[in-house]
Amino acid sequence: MLEVTLVTLRQVVLDTPDVRGTAEFYRRLLGFAYRPGDETGEHDWLVLRAPDGVRALAFQQVPDLPRPTWPEGPRPQMLHLDLTVATTAALDAAHRRVLELGGRLLADRSGDPTEPLRVYADPAGHPFCVFVAETGPPVDTIGAVRAAHGRLHATLDGLTDEVARRPSRLPGWTVGHVLTHLARNADSVTRRLAAAVEGRVVDQYPGGSAGRAAEIEAGAARPAAELVADLRAADDAVDELFGAVPAPVWGRPVRARGQEVPAVRLAYSRWREVEVHHVDLGLAYAPADWPAGLVERMLPELLAGLPGRAGAAGLAAWLLDRSPAPDLRGWDD
Repeated sequence: MLEVTLVTLRQVVLDTPDVRGTAEFYRRLLGFAYRPGDETGEHDWLVLRAPDGVRALAFQQVPDLPRPTWPEGPRPQMLHLDLTVATTAALDAAHRRVLELGGRLLADRSGDPTEPLRVYADPAGHPFCVFVAETGPPVDTIGAVRAAHGRLHATLDGLTDEVARRPSRLPGWTVGHVLTHLARNADSVTRRLAAAVEGRVVDQYPGGSAGRAAEIEAGAARPAAELVADLRAADDAVDELFGAVPAPVWGRPVRARGQEVPAVRLAYSRWREVEVHHVDLGLAYAPADWPAGLVERMLPELLAGLPGRAGAAGLAAWLLDRSPAPDLRGWDD
């Protein structure tokens, strides 16, 4: 059998006579971030990266760009971007955002019963589509969450009051603090997803960050049996709701860190939360025990966020073994 050598798609490149202006249009539309070093200054080549650190758009300066007349007319485009939203309401919100950022409407098919869409041109003339694509349940991730809950519960079998009072691996938190946080985070998942079923958007934690902290502190000193029972019940509620939510709900908005994101992100968020804080308990579960699928998904987004948590020069020096590891600002969920 012949071996086939596959190539890897690195990024989509858009030519433009205004490299910064076009990059800014897509940065603000998509929520991408500049590659370290591209944030300011004069450049003839800029790269934007998605929060997952994988998907990317690049922009190359050219002297002139004949504007295509697509979707009609004598000058078709050679490629265009397809961008999706989950609902017709989101399609209308995206329409307002595109126009606010300087895009032009080329065609409006938002009334199409099968695939509502609109076609636009960005400020440099590149055409792109925004259309409604239904989001289904993240079946694999839901299974991963259930498995992560099971591993966590196995670790907690026989937990004693003495161990629950021990310091965890998180500064200032005991094992009881971590378990209470995991339970309240599970509650935040079910609360937001249940609201999405009803077409509502609610805050992650009642009272915001202050309310979150107060709930954790109030519950941290409970007896071990109560801590574990509370967490098991909260986890079971997540697993039950994940298995019952109708497919269209996964595309509806929920609130996370002050932003509205598709509900489908709650599954991955919970998976990561459970696995990371399982290690934070300091009860024999270690990073080496993390599932490979989680690491493959988590590592690129963590690497993409590094420049925002420490100076780029300090990171480079550390990777070159020329300085100690930089002090990273903490992760707080």
